[in-house]
Amino acid sequence: SFQNLLDWHVCLVLSYAMRKELKINTNGTIHRRSYQICVDAFLTSKQISERAAENELSLIFNFMIANRWLEQEDSFLVPSESTLEFIRKNGFRLHQDIVSWWLKERFHGDRAHCAQLLSELSQPKPIVDACYLLWVMDPSSRLQDKNKDLPWDYLPRVLRELWLLGLVNFQMERGKISAVALSQSGSDWI
Repeated sequence: SFQNLLDWHVCLVLSYAMRKELKINTNGTIHRRSYQICVDAFLTSKQISERAAENELSLIFNFMIANRWLEQEDSFLVPSESTLEFIRKNGFRLHQDIVSWWLKERFHGDRAHCAQLLSELSQPKPIVDACYLLWVMDPSSRLQDKNKDLPWDYLPRVLRELWLLGLVNFQMERGKISAVALSQSGSDWI
């Protein structure tokens, strides 16, 4: 499941921070080389789309910043002491903490609403139908005609993040996503 890869990628980003490989620009953004190092490491998500790796890195950084996992030291991002303590003592809870944070961000903490939407995906659903279902969570996403396979960029943000969190699986056809279904870990979560 992708959930284990997301946890691994969080740890990978933290290791880059420990080695002071996450340089930031004077305007507070991550340096393009540091950004590229992280994106290049996310090979599995890049199989879906180049943008999938970028979306994953954005999700990871949003989580880390919201939870104060990174601090600025000179022109580098480094893990905070509380982050290192969490990883040492509670690393087994990492995925649970990421999902809890995501639920607060996307569903304002309403687990029941999220579980209800996910239960609609208990059986494989054409990707366009899933996009219509989750469009209300991201009205900026592009709605498409029925019976089409879609590239990553056309999916609502919530659906992309559900895959990154390992809660859903995608079925691919000719390099595009044709269907979505709840993963085993998604089923266990609801």
